[in-house]
Amino acid sequence: MPYCRWVLRAPPGSFSAEVALRRSASASALLSDLEERLSAAARRPGPEEADLTELTTAAGGDPAVQQEVGRIGLQRLHTVQAVGNQTSLSLTSPDSSQELGEILVPGCTPAVVKTCDRNNTERTLTGECNHVEAPYVGRSLTGLGRLSAATYEDLLFFSPRSSSSAGSPLPAPERAAVPLAATLSDGPLSGWAAAWSESLRRDLARIVPFRLPDGREPDCCSERHPACLPLTVAHRCVSCVRALPAPELDCLMRPAAPLSAASSYLDLETLYGSSEEAGRRLRTLNGGRLRDELEPQQDVLDQNHPLWEDERLFQTARRVVIAQWQHITYREYLPHILGADAARATSLAPEDGDVDPTVSVEFAAAAFRFWQRPKKEHQKKTQKVMRTTRSFLDILRKTSALKDYASFVSGPSPTLELASVEVLRGRDLGLPSYTAVRQLCSGQSVTSWTDLETVFERRHLEELRAIYSSPDDIDLWVGGMLERRAPSAKVGTTFQCVIADQFRRLRDGDRLFYERSLSGEQLREVRKASLARLLCDNEKGRGAATPLVLEPLSNRNQMTPCESENIPKVNLSVF
Repeated sequence: MPYCRWVLRAPPGSFSAEVALRRSASASALLSDLEERLSAAARRPGPEEADLTELTTAAGGDPAVQQEVGRIGLQRLHTVQAVGNQTSLSLTSPDSSQELGEILVPGCTPAVVKTCDRNNTERTLTGECNHVEAPYVGRSLTGLGRLSAATYEDLLFFSPRSSSSAGSPLPAPERAAVPLAATLSDGPLSGWAAAWSESLRRDLARIVPFRLPDGREPDCCSERHPACLPLTVAHRCVSCVRALPAPELDCLMRPAAPLSAASSYLDLETLYGSSEEAGRRLRTLNGGRLRDELEPQQDVLDQNHPLWEDERLFQTARRVVIAQWQHITYREYLPHILGADAARATSLAPEDGDVDPTVSVEFAAAAFRFWQRPKKEHQKKTQKVMRTTRSFLDILRKTSALKDYASFVSGPSPTLELASVEVLRGRDLGLPSYTAVRQLCSGQSVTSWTDLETVFERRHLEELRAIYSSPDDIDLWVGGMLERRAPSAKVGTTFQCVIADQFRRLRDGDRLFYERSLSGEQLREVRKASLARLLCDNEKGRGAATPLVLEPLSNRNQMTPCESENIPKVNLSVF
């Protein structure tokens, strides 16, 4: 679901910054209105808290269920706020916020911890029970994690980040986005790399935005609603809504964590579904097949195992497809993005039940949005790329990248519009500042602008100084995007750190990761998988490909016949 959209139906007088400010009213009035509505929502009957995990397991892919889960999250946060107001605790300091995190939300029943079978090697559609001792870790319809403390103005949720380190207002998103306008036009990725990036993003994090009871998003340019985030770009209004918070399953009082409809595992749930109900809708329930795409893996399995029932064929084909998805991501994609040395830091370690794979908000809302490019020619190229495959690569055609940003392409300044939305998104989600994450990664504090002279190009540093009153105010996405790229990487060192950390945890915290769940013979075959082989097998009329599809043509990466041993085939008979 889109986070923001252009409102093309402009009322008389068009939109200006002054009109937007008048319509948004003051921040205090907006907060007061939100509190009043949440008080009413808290009195509405809802599902029993103990039934929350059962509800999301069965029908978590239903947008209405996602909204209901977010409503429960809002209700609990309202209770937390009330507790803070009625006690000596103040929600305006990190220490008191941490103290609140040791208290149960009144009236909340913690989710019952279910018993999981460690010997079960089939992934659940929700990601549940991947961690046997903590079965809800990384499951869909739970909150994103954080590498650093949330920066909401109230340290809870109701007031997005809006103040500088000195207490003055942060620059408007449009102003903060100005240095990115030219940068986005020459984004680091194109073609397959961009499509693969978007597919990974959709597989790992799908933040749920607020919707009205009838499923519509509020028109934030013509109506006042507490879930709205007014944004004006180039004197035009962009209608943006807030992300919903996730209810804490243990019922402890904590700042909001953005609700994600995706699990924190590389499990291709955008192809297979993220709940039992969604999964059933996508299957024929006959021969292990999915409804709307070819499954060459399944066809081979069906031929090799004619006596297998539908469920076994489906689960085996799914295991093969996910294994190839994971292998290509770690062996081709990550070295291309992070550079070979940083990619090696994600190498497999023994399974560790203490490793939390939960996707961080810093990764989902900043570092892994490094490749955004709204230009028309990029859109056309991506559409062509997405049409080249069938089978499980149909996922690349199903991503929402083109839908989410199609409206921005026609705007007067598409790069500025997209960058402004990204800045606004980060503040809505309580992202830490750029320097906070940089210090977390490097261990080096930033005390003045001169500390960043080797980090940014001179012109970018001067632009940042003109926009922000202090280095500590730089928005994470802005700073990360403007960093000099790390050696042989497509990102700077801060985003490189966040991305590498996330993919390391995705491996070490995944009990069913392909390199630890397949037999030796099966693993040898999966390691032959490549983007080149997928192109050769699925693109009609293709007779050749470069062995390293993401890399440029060179003497070491020339067009190679599809039948060549340099583009090996995966032998599925071992499954």
